[in-house]
Amino acid sequence: MLLYQVFIKNQTDLPEVIHYDIISNQDSYKALSGLEDYSYYDIKITVYFEELNSILNVEEYTTTVTLIEKDQKFSVVVMEE
Repeated sequence: MLLYQVFIKNQTDLPEVIHYDIISNQDSYKALSGLEDYSYYDIKITVYFEELNSILNVEEYTTTVTLIEKDQKFSVVVMEE
């Protein structure tokens, strides 16, 4: 993640995502302390890069993203490998 911040700060081109697939989605058992009344969702996603992603050293990457939702506004809480 720090590497991405360096690339963004230096305005270096990041590997382009050309396609993604949502593999699954479900309610999450995770919750942030003090924000238990929000809704949480785990989204498993595969992203496909136009070329080899030099940071991750892959052309496709599968991860689970946990989203938090309240009032139809979503934020990313965590990404897992």
